[in-house]
Amino acid sequence: MTIYRLLDRAPGYRPRPDSVAGRVIDFFHSNPDEELSTADIAVKFDTHVQNVTGKLIGAVDAGVIVKKAGEKGRVIYALAHGEAS
Repeated sequence: MTIYRLLDRAPGYRPRPDSVAGRVIDFFHSNPDEELSTADIAVKFDTHVQNVTGKLIGAVDAGVIVKKAGEKGRVIYALAHGEAS
């Protein structure tokens, strides 16, 4: 499944490919079983940890990625279930 098919499930949501959200979605598309914490995303995609939630809110609201509670109160992001093939 291409990243465009992933985004077909989220009508009206199209992040810029070079944005943090676009790059995170692309990462999860290539690595559908991976999960990343806000700290992981901040390091991997060169943004401040306090900005991660705001940069990914559109993708979460669109149902492309999920935000869930991890161990020790950490926030974890992953590809939404049923999206990858």
